[in-house]
Amino acid sequence: MATYTTGFDGPDLTSPISEISTALHDLEGLPEAERNQPLAQAMIAYYRETLRAREEDERAA
Repeated sequence: MATYTTGFDGPDLTSPISEISTALHDLEGLPEAERNQPLAQAMIAYYRETLRAREEDERAA
């Protein structure tokens, strides 16, 4: 888990897929005004890509 300069505690690349998925779900569930903020959009994109890569790695293993 990583602590970001915004004070957000969230998973990082080494976290289990379930934690990454939960963080993504939580971010996507924010009210639209918050979800559309640049930092939230960047984190959503990061978690989506991280999930995609991790799931791809698991399928390849």
